[in-house]
Amino acid sequence: MYETEVNERLADDLPNRRENWPHDWLIGWRNICRASDDRTVTPSVTPRTACGDTFPVMLPVDQALPLEALVANLSAFVLDFCARQKMSGAHLTYTYLEQLPVLAPSEYAQPVTWLGGEPPESWIRDRVLELTYTSYEMGPWAKRLGDNGAPFIWDEDRRFLMRAELDAAYFHLYDIERQDLDLVLDSFRAFRNKRPELFQRTKDEIIRIYEAMATGPYITSLTPPPGDGPRHAPGTSPLTRVTPRTPPSQPLRKLEKKGRKPVTDGNVGGALFGLDEVEGVDIQLDIFGREE
Repeated sequence: MYETEVNERLADDLPNRRENWPHDWLIGWRNICRASDDRTVTPSVTPRTACGDTFPVMLPVDQALPLEALVANLSAFVLDFCARQKMSGAHLTYTYLEQLPVLAPSEYAQPVTWLGGEPPESWIRDRVLELTYTSYEMGPWAKRLGDNGAPFIWDEDRRFLMRAELDAAYFHLYDIERQDLDLVLDSFRAFRNKRPELFQRTKDEIIRIYEAMATGPYITSLTPPPGDGPRHAPGTSPLTRVTPRTPPSQPLRKLEKKGRKPVTDGNVGGALFGLDEVEGVDIQLDIFGREE
């Protein structure tokens, strides 16, 4: 790979000319979105790497913006519902993405009743951090979010609840009334038809949390709370394809080269989704999540 040319291309945004992209992470989304897919908008944070045309990337000019909230926003059911009203093909192009009603960055600094009058920015950041930082390859992204610890262990139960909390929060941020939640969630027919039990469990949990938020300050049932979840011991986590740049405090075990096989324990990645929610993904990349 001719890295110098890649850096020049990353900087070549004529309307917003910038220096070479200095970060070791990228934010992008899955371009493919068929009617048979569970979700239409599938964003991800990835290590800095080469990307094909079916994974467009966005290069934020203002790094002071809450980019982790943007990832959470694009992952929310309520935003996906809006995207489905606009889509007429199988490719989520830049033109479509620019039309989506993404919340303004200033919204995350406004106080919300379901957090007792506190703004939701740090609340969202803690959940996005634990959901996306499951490999040392995502270390630069975690550092941007203020975290210098080891990657989080992939805990499916914790991930399920954190995602439900984020979805419920975004229903509130978009001022969606309780009676409309069923309409929005039931519109995801592919998800409902292919995996009815998981769909119903997801819907019930989102509604439960939404209603808890509507009655007063919401307190998570997760112990420890999001952002403080269990982490891998110092060293290379089993989800990492390369050794960390900073040597760990204890020697690394020599990793044997293994053939391609399904992932059982967890995955590399910076997405909020699971692998089983994104059809046609190369498991070797492990960008989007897990396999049940």
